[in-house]
Amino acid sequence: MIGWSEIENGGVLANAAVMDWITGSGSTAVAAATAGKFVVMTPNTNCYINYYMSTNLAFEPYFNSASYLTLSTAYNFEPIPVGLPAQYAAFILGADCNEWAEYIPSLENAQFKAYPRLCALSEVTWTAATLKNYAGFIQRLATHEVRLAQMGVNYDATNAVAIGAWSAPVSTSPTTVDYDITGLVTKAGEIDVNFYYTSGTDGLWIYSAALLENGVQVDLDTYTGFAGASFTQLPVFVLHLPAFKAGATYTIQASIAGRGGTASNGTVYLTNWN
Repeated sequence: MIGWSEIENGGVLANAAVMDWITGSGSTAVAAATAGKFVVMTPNTNCYINYYMSTNLAFEPYFNSASYLTLSTAYNFEPIPVGLPAQYAAFILGADCNEWAEYIPSLENAQFKAYPRLCALSEVTWTAATLKNYAGFIQRLATHEVRLAQMGVNYDATNAVAIGAWSAPVSTSPTTVDYDITGLVTKAGEIDVNFYYTSGTDGLWIYSAALLENGVQVDLDTYTGFAGASFTQLPVFVLHLPAFKAGATYTIQASIAGRGGTASNGTVYLTNWN
């Protein structure tokens, strides 16, 4: 039998291996390993790739709490727990990463969260702690990213592009705004738009976002989003271009209004993570 850390709450089980996800005093890894039981290390602080990778949430898909797992934190994780006597190290089978999918709407989003952190966590499991070198990993990651791109994997390149902004005073009545994205559209497919609040006492309603080709609407997302200090309604819109036309002009057209007042500021991004 194998189970999460909680199966050890009543003491070490005689017939079970443990997936130890709890950090700090709640960890069961040392107790289980010293009792001769196998452990897979998967602490949430180092192995949960559904967490934000950076603190710049303009570039990150939504997660339901402000939890972070940076690339360097993932890479520098050592599965053998501190304080475990060396003779019990063989009972640590390795590490496991988790990507919980409650807030992952698509394969593109799952890939964005997974890579390049999976590259880092892979080295965690096959490289001795004394041989790990984060600077060397970053150099080699450039090659990994070329491979990922050639395979069509939507890895996190931290490259969201600003296409416009809104600033106070913002009308509290619905207003149509246009953002030219012609130079950023090179092929058919999904176009994701993120309205990212930066400051102000008021938020922004986004009632719809449309994709125009030569001034003609080719797709429309009528979800009502909210850009503000909270994530009550996500300000992310998903649009699709069925066929790319060379020489055409492309525009994002949105209907927006200030919520609660006119003091709202933010930036509009094209992202690659929906």
